Amino acid sequence: MVMASRVLRALTIQRHRPLSLLYISSVAPALYSCPKPSAMSSPSPPLANYHTLQPKPGRPPVNTRFLSASSGSSKILIVNSDTEFSNVLSKAQENNGLAIAYFTAVWCGPCRAIAPLVENLSTNHSGVTFLKLDIDQESLSNTLRNSGVTSVPTFHFYKNGAKVADLVGADPDRLKEIVGNLSD
Repeated sequence: MVMASRVLRALTIQRHRPLSLLYISSVAPALYSCPKPSAMSSPSPPLANYHTLQPKPGRPPVNTRFLSASSGSSKILIVNSDTEFSNVLSKAQENNGLAIAYFTAVWCGPCRAIAPLVENLSTNHSGVTFLKLDIDQESLSNTLRNSGVTSVPTFHFYKNGAKVADLVGADPDRLKEIVGNLSD
């Protein structure tokens, strides 16, 4: 740091004269020098010396516990394939009902944040079919391509088999508003 300030001061003093290569080459090694090996700390111990925490018996690992829905009576249908998605939409169309496709991913933080609201809406609106689609499933690739989902969470709203609205992002107020308007 001290050497850098000296160089800066020297450059400002001599700004009217061109810098000589001899001067720069004498200063440059001081600016880019590495600490001596003895001054460096010792390397970290090997990873094999570390122990991982094990979950308590009967409980899932901590990192997956918050990814699942509540243990209550869920009204959300988990869709695992393209055919299953089209079948469920056809059934909703036959019943002249509203179907909401909730596109999500396990790794998505906003998806996990809005999941309790989706769960709550599914129990409060019994006439609405809620579908949950994990975008990382290979078996849903055609559905994802056809629906144009580029971000999660994304909600597609289908009324009588036709897509009538969509919502991209975890916006709880807007989600409640759309579900309320379309389910009446």
